[in-house]
Amino acid sequence: AAYASSYGGAVTTTDPLPANGCVEPLAPPLGTGPGWNVCLTDGQLEAEIAHVVGVDGLPRTAGEIYFLVMPNGMGSCEGVGPPGCALGGAGDSQSYCGYHSSDPEGTLLYSVIPYNAVPGHCQSGNPRPNASTADPSISTISHEHSEVVTDPLGDAWIDGTGHENGDLCISSYGPTLGGSGTGEFNQLIHGGRYYLQNEYSNDDHSCRAHDEGASVAFTVPSHIRAGIAFRVSAQAADADGSIARFDWFFGQGRPGRHQAVSHTYARAGSYRIVLRVTDSTGNWSFLAASVKAAGTAPHGRRRRR
Repeated sequence: AAYASSYGGAVTTTDPLPANGCVEPLAPPLGTGPGWNVCLTDGQLEAEIAHVVGVDGLPRTAGEIYFLVMPNGMGSCEGVGPPGCALGGAGDSQSYCGYHSSDPEGTLLYSVIPYNAVPGHCQSGNPRPNASTADPSISTISHEHSEVVTDPLGDAWIDGTGHENGDLCISSYGPTLGGSGTGEFNQLIHGGRYYLQNEYSNDDHSCRAHDEGASVAFTVPSHIRAGIAFRVSAQAADADGSIARFDWFFGQGRPGRHQAVSHTYARAGSYRIVLRVTDSTGNWSFLAASVKAAGTAPHGRRRRR
């Protein structure tokens, strides 16, 4: 799946909780679970998601994913539990760090993200580059997001052993980019530091931290003059596919759509040329350069005698 997802926003729900529909495993020393007092079933959680979607007029199609991020102290089970509970403890072979599901019609796709910062459970022992209890849950969101995209209704991308996309790489994190100790991070996204599991790539047939960006280069003339056309040419290659499209943006005038294009700046000034290449799986890579267009040279005057 290409990087074609966009963030739609967040809603905080403060509806009163229904009566517990399930029972979480007890906390130590009586059990190995987190011992939360609140426990709601998947059916109860789905009903609340559907209620919020309806009340707030949010879209309800197969093109949206709703993540229910649960607070500390709020547990859940697929049924009455145990087994099959969030962070269900050592004796619960069906416990989970998160899951995704859908309504019977397949028009409400959602994922439940329990509070995972519980010692000894899920990814709670991983580095927390934001020094936040949200850090473990962010990796779970990445896991579930990939699985909803590739297997929205539970009948799509599943391997021969019943594992989905995120399951294949649940213990793969790749190289560290920076930080140390609890501050390590392996992803840098829009300046934010994260420690996330890798996801499986059908391009590479392995666990990857991200798509391998295309190598991109282009050349521009050393002298550009306003009112006179100049030509730019790109070179690009993709390690696990091919280049499907070139898009040029010049900061003035019409964009270009070919590997080599001509452009004319109407006025002198400084401009930024941006090239976006799209690979065969729909992912983008960018390259930009700043240029200066000089003014038109003045014409000489004839002298009259």
